[in-house]
Amino acid sequence: MKIIFCILFCVYITSCSTKHYINLTDIEYKYINIPRNYTAIYCNCDNNPLLLTIISKLKQLGIKVITIDNYTKFDEIKSNNNIVIYGYSKIISGSQKNYTKTNLVSKSEKTNCGKGCTVKRSWNELVEKTVTNSDNSIHNNVLIYKIDENTELLMSVNSGDKYTIRTSTKPKNAYIFN
Repeated sequence: MKIIFCILFCVYITSCSTKHYINLTDIEYKYINIPRNYTAIYCNCDNNPLLLTIISKLKQLGIKVITIDNYTKFDEIKSNNNIVIYGYSKIISGSQKNYTKTNLVSKSEKTNCGKGCTVKRSWNELVEKTVTNSDNSIHNNVLIYKIDENTELLMSVNSGDKYTIRTSTKPKNAYIFN
């Protein structure tokens, strides 16, 4: 009787849970809508790989991109229906760190033990080596502003963020980049 009661109790506890899985990641995407008649403007004085990636994706989506040489030339461009993209990088200085890296390497050996006799053996060997990382790291960031009647920050992206750029309000035209 106790065994049946324990089994029924365990079944009852497991059926009470509404969530039978665990989310390993809750990555949220940042969304931005860019109307097709807008032009993207950026300064090529910003040496930022994240900015260049976003610019190339905008070009792939068919958005006109204007490159300027310095920030003072923003005033020369007509400011109706523009997207202005600023990129900046931050260098963080730290100290060098040593850590151990391990690899699993396959090894094999073949020997003759006489006429018509060979012995083969294979195994996996764990190989350790000490690796030193660099002392500096670079964090790339991009700010995207919409400039028309008002100036509005559309999106702020850091290295490693997931983001979506839409060229219209229709979801079928959404592209996900990371």
